[in-house]
Formats: sequence, structure tokens, C-alpha cells
Amino acid sequence: MQAKPVYVVVPTYNERENIGLLLGKITALEGLPLHVLVVDDGSPDGTAALVEEISRRDGRVMLLNRGRKMGLGSAYYDGFRHVLKLGADVVVSMDADGSHPPEMIPVLVKRVYEGVDVAVASRYVKGGRWSTGTVRMLVSRGANLLARICTGLDVSDATSGFRAYSRRAAELLVEKEFERGYVFQVELLYRLKRRGLRHVEVPFVFTERLAGRSKLSNREILWFLKWCLKTLFRRVLGME
Repeated sequence: MQAKPVYVVVPTYNERENIGLLLGKITALEGLPLHVLVVDDGSPDGTAALVEEISRRDGRVMLLNRGRKMGLGSAYYDGFRHVLKLGADVVVSMDADGSHPPEMIPVLVKRVYEGVDVAVASRYVKGGRWSTGTVRMLVSRGANLLARICTGLDVSDATSGFRAYSRRAAELLVEKEFERGYVFQVELLYRLKRRGLRHVEVPFVFTERLAGRSKLSNREILWFLKWCLKTLFRRVLGME
């Protein structure tokens, strides 16, 4: 049976130092009909120009240049819609900074082929771990604990952005825009849970970004806290 098309969606903003290496590793993977869509938000460092150059050499690489910074959740929303129109059967989401190992893509996709709706690369199940940053790990642990308490999700690593979605899951998600801020990762799992879709966590080792600076800000952390508490309040009142 012919494997179904897999599209990897990679949002970027000032990732020129990392994106070429990442695209090379993804397109070198064998055994899957892989395509990559880079969603760039008008990076001033020339990220989009480099992706265009690569796409001219390899038709599996595509660019969606949105021209201005519009946010991570919005980038994934537009990227998911775009690849679904292109016929994606599995949609993979991952960061451009090198912290998500491309060799994990076939592992995640295999679980979707086997019948789950979303396979989450998890740092917090047996076999998964952090290889860097004690402070960042503690922040992540706290965020995941808060997310589980407020949403009732039974996902150890609900903030992980490295995932593979079935077409059914992706189509449900794009019915409305994604929450702004990094909390959208939790929001998407919560929406799928409420629709009764199946998930699985797959262990992976999270590493530090190869180059550049993290884009997580205090404002993002405050928005995460606000969304989680609002969701808990609505659940307690029976409004969800």
C-alpha cells in the first residue's frame, strides 16, 4: 500500500542560521513521501530568501511568506490550512531551531498511520528527557502541571510543539483560529480531547536550539497563565 503524503509545517522568524540544516535533515529522511512547508513571518535576517533558494533545488520544500510577524499559533493555523489544501494526510509540526530531532518524524508518523489522531513527542514519559537548561525545564514542568490541572488533559507534555496529526485532527483544528501565544499547543490538545480524538506520547530527547535566541517572553508566560485559569474557571462552572 502506498504511504500517504506527510507535510511538515515549520514556522520561522529569524532562523536563517538553522533552517538550511534542518531542511537538509528532513529531506534526507527515507521511506516517507515527505514535503516541508516553511511559514515565515517576514524574517529580517533573510530566512525566507534562503528557503526560496532551497525550494528551487528541491520541490518538496515550499515557502509561505506572510510578510510580517503575526505569531506562532497563527503561523501554524495558516500552515495547516495550506497543506490540507495540498492533500496532506499527516501533518507534522516542529520548531526550526534544532531542538526537535528530524529523525523522530518517522516515529511520530508511524503512530498516526497506526490509528491515533495526534502523536506527541514527549520529554516527560519514560525514555524522554531534557539535555539542557535546568531553569527552562522547571518552567516547562510547571507549565505542564498547570495545564493538566486546568484542562483535565492526561498528557504529560502538553506544551510540546513536536507532533504528528492525522488529517481528521488537522481538519477539526482549522475550523477556528488557534489561540495566540505558546498556550495554543495546550489549546489544540484540549480541543481534540473534547472531540474524543485519540492521542499518544512518544519519548524524545529535547536539546538546546542550535543558534539564535529563544522567543519565549514574560508576556507569553502571563498569557499562558491567563488562558489556563480562564479554562479552569469555565470547566468548574460547566461552561466547557
